[in-house]
Amino acid sequence: LEILDSGLLAAAGEMARLVAAHRDQPQMGRTFLQHARPTTFGFTAAGWLDATLGHLTDLRQQRSKLVVQLGGPVGNLSEYGEKGVEVTEALATRLGLAAPAIAWHSDRSRIAGLAAALEGTARTMARVGIDVALLASTDIAEISVRGGGSSSMAGKQNPMDSVRAVAAAEICTAAAQVITAGRLTEMERGIGGWHAEWGALPLVFQGTAAAVEAMTDCLASLQVRSDTMGGRVKSEAQIDPRLIDRILANYEAVSK
Repeated sequence: LEILDSGLLAAAGEMARLVAAHRDQPQMGRTFLQHARPTTFGFTAAGWLDATLGHLTDLRQQRSKLVVQLGGPVGNLSEYGEKGVEVTEALATRLGLAAPAIAWHSDRSRIAGLAAALEGTARTMARVGIDVALLASTDIAEISVRGGGSSSMAGKQNPMDSVRAVAAAEICTAAAQVITAGRLTEMERGIGGWHAEWGALPLVFQGTAAAVEAMTDCLASLQVRSDTMGGRVKSEAQIDPRLIDRILANYEAVSK
């Protein structure tokens, strides 16, 4: 989670840079993939940034909820005699975790909450990737990003970072569902349901981290084609500047 926090801060930093640099860049807003009302590219990027900051905050809260698991055979600390609580607290301190009020082998809600928070992060990165791929597409061409070569067409530049982000998020979602939609755990320790977490949770982390890395690389390379983007806008966007100011201030607070 600490490594992922650093990665998300890097992604948020690239988004904040785009917000500040292009807050007044006219852009045609699109709903249902059709032209709607004018906006600015800075406002578009501010939407990406706001969602990313939300995930940063959520994952930090998830980190604070992580507790040590130590209960003995049936969770009641009987193996440790009168020192059970002290042993648990000492182990939690050593591992940098919180000490639970009671053993939680059969309560998988903490792990499910963590998996859901990670999946949401990966899906946001993928959503940004889809926006970027569409804006960089041949028919829209309002931005450019670093490309990856085609396996069959020399010189063709594909939005491979977006591809990476979407693919990673798909893997993350599938693995997260093993946890969030898994079987319930029986009595003091279940038969297989929570064991499935051991294989799924690393994939959730890997998928999230890969999606974050892909979009950080992508946004660092993003260039706005101002003439193309602004040329489609026929009237000025009516955006309260305080909206963008608020998002940038939130970024500064979260990134400290």
